[in-house]
Amino acid sequence: MKRENIQMIWDQENRFLLKKDWKNVLIVMWINPSTADDKKPDATMRKVMWFAEKNWYDWFAMINIIPQRATFPRDINPNSDIELMNKNHEIINNLINSIKDPHILLAFWNTIAEKEYFIKRFENIIRIIKPYNPKFLKIWLTKNWNPLHPSRAWYCKLTEFDVDEYLK
Repeated sequence: MKRENIQMIWDQENRFLLKKDWKNVLIVMWINPSTADDKKPDATMRKVMWFAEKNWYDWFAMINIIPQRATFPRDINPNSDIELMNKNHEIINNLINSIKDPHILLAFWNTIAEKEYFIKRFENIIRIIKPYNPKFLKIWLTKNWNPLHPSRAWYCKLTEFDVDEYLK
C-alpha cells in the first residue's frame, strides 16, 4: 500500500478521520486516535495497513469513537463538548454514506469497558451508521468478548461480528 494522497480531518487536539479514497476500503473504528497522521504512520497504522492488505482491501479509513488525541485512553476528557462529538458523528456519517457496502473493523480491545462513556459514545455511532447496513468485522475477541486491537494480533482472516448481540 502506498502512503500517498492520504487525507486527514483534524485540529490541534483531535483527529476525526484518516483515510485514502479507494474502491475496497476497510474502515477501522477505535476508541481514540494517537500519533499517526497523513504524513507519518505509527506502529498501529502500519499494522492496520498490513491487515487490510492481507484481507484484500485496497486501503483503509480510521475513525474514532472519541476524536481527542491521547496516547492513553485514560487521558481522554470525559466531558468532550457536544459540538466536537457532533462534528465527529457528521464526519463518520458522511464517510459511511460515501462507501458502497461498508466494512467496519471494530478494534477497541478491552479499553471500551474502562469508562462508561466509551460504550455510550460507541452506541451513538452505531445508531448513526446502522441505516447503511455496514458489515462489522473483528480480528479476534478478547476473553472479555471485546474486539481485539490490531497491535495485539497476528495475522488472521477478519470475521463478521454481531454488533447487536454485543450491545445487549
